[in-house]
Amino acid sequence: MTRRNRIGRMALLFIAVLVLVGASVACTQPETSTEEPEAPTEPEEEPADDEPEDAPAEEPTDTPAEEPTDEPADTSDEPIGKVLPERDTVEYGSQDSELTILVAPESADLFAGNLVRVKLGGLAMLEFGTDLRLTLFNDSELGLISKAAEGTSFELRAFLEEGSFIGELESVDGKAIFETPGGAEITVLGTAFFLFYEPDSEATLTGNFEGSMAVSGNGTSQSVPSGTFVEWSPGQPPGPQMPIPYDMRTFESLMKKLSAEDASTARKAEWLRLEPYCGNGLLNPGEACDGGGCGQGFYCTDACECVAVPVCGDGICEGDESYATCAADCPGPEGSCPAGPGACCGDGICQTDEGPDWCGDCVIIEVTEEVEAFCGNGIIEGGEECDEVGCEEPFFCTENCECVTYELY
Repeated sequence: MTRRNRIGRMALLFIAVLVLVGASVACTQPETSTEEPEAPTEPEEEPADDEPEDAPAEEPTDTPAEEPTDEPADTSDEPIGKVLPERDTVEYGSQDSELTILVAPESADLFAGNLVRVKLGGLAMLEFGTDLRLTLFNDSELGLISKAAEGTSFELRAFLEEGSFIGELESVDGKAIFETPGGAEITVLGTAFFLFYEPDSEATLTGNFEGSMAVSGNGTSQSVPSGTFVEWSPGQPPGPQMPIPYDMRTFESLMKKLSAEDASTARKAEWLRLEPYCGNGLLNPGEACDGGGCGQGFYCTDACECVAVPVCGDGICEGDESYATCAADCPGPEGSCPAGPGACCGDGICQTDEGPDWCGDCVIIEVTEEVEAFCGNGIIEGGEECDEVGCEEPFFCTENCECVTYELY
């Protein structure tokens, strides 16, 4: 073999090696390209698999937010007090949902943000443990704003939208703060008090039976000493301190009576501006009774005094006795006496069984100077057997001052 032939064969062999290497490379490249597209598909599927797992995880966070709309609680899971209806109609619940009607003797928990509405002669008691008690009268709406956390001094803040209530704050270090739409803020440190708000006049009336209280508004503040009340109107400083005409229990009794009659808040407020008087149905100082309350065998007079029930036949015309119900005690009108002989109070003749202490026919003549004796002067003298009086049953005194019986007359 010549040298040229050997070189040619070597060139052919080199080319063959290159071809084989190229084929090998070409075979490996498709496998690599098919694996590379699959690699990105796996990461893309992983987020798709994670999304369903994240979606259910968000549901528990949404569920608690929806539950309070169906419950009385609005901003707190713990009750701050109780509402106890004493007389229908009483409603309570969240301000953002339909209120629930309560019927005595039912009761319900109160939560921060709740409101209580009393109407149509209703009456409701609100209790906040042993710290504070409120009695809401008809036509009242009270929103409970907040109460201090457990473990701290008692403090309640509330908003009186309209109406009236009385309260007793017994917490030693506690306080209650009430606001009204007129802009008044009332701070109560204890012990017994009342609050009115009249929507029509926008007047706030607050009273202190006993304890410490202050009312503020329009940048001024006014203390309310025990036994006084203050009236406040928007745009005006708090008014003068006025005496409360009733003690707390009498005042409470009056408010309950007016509530049962479905009296307006303005009507109730009128009683604060009136002096107590006999006939208002309340037992005021100096009265033994007022419209009742005397006990068996007695009745209450127009002067608010307890006297014994009148007995017909005792010779005294009193109480509800009249000539129609007790002619023996009470004189009748002119011409009411029957014709014929016999004593009859009201006929203008003072006869045997009549007396000046109970019959208008008879009068007592006081003799201040000596007068001539005559029959009819009411004095038995001379030969007179009687003189208008002086005869015993069954006799009576005639116009001739003689004692005769009915048969002889």
